[in-house]
Amino acid sequence: MARLLVADDDGVTRDLVARSLKADGHTIVTAADGQEALDLVEGAAAAPFALLIVDVDMPLVDGIEVVRRISAARPGTKALLMSGHAEGQVRVSSLQASGTVSYLAKPFSMEALRTTVRTLIG
Repeated sequence: MARLLVADDDGVTRDLVARSLKADGHTIVTAADGQEALDLVEGAAAAPFALLIVDVDMPLVDGIEVVRRISAARPGTKALLMSGHAEGQVRVSSLQASGTVSYLAKPFSMEALRTTVRTLIG
């Protein structure tokens, strides 16, 4: 299975997403905010992630900036941005044109999450 990064400042959401995807056999690395996500991905020895699953609204560095910076450093990196705010999808729409970024509105079912992840990583 795949190595995935789950970054969300809400611990409950982060843990639910991580447990659900781990149950599917994925290796999960978690981050509690955008800066921690960047540190995990940008580290010199960091192995690449098959998918970044990132909350749009996080402290320090928001999810959109996380995806932009990682995509610039590692072109072709796939990302799933998620948000519980109506404007989240509007903010993500400019990144979706790349074909490597998708969006999932909160709240979502774990089945919707799993299906979206399977679609994105093949």
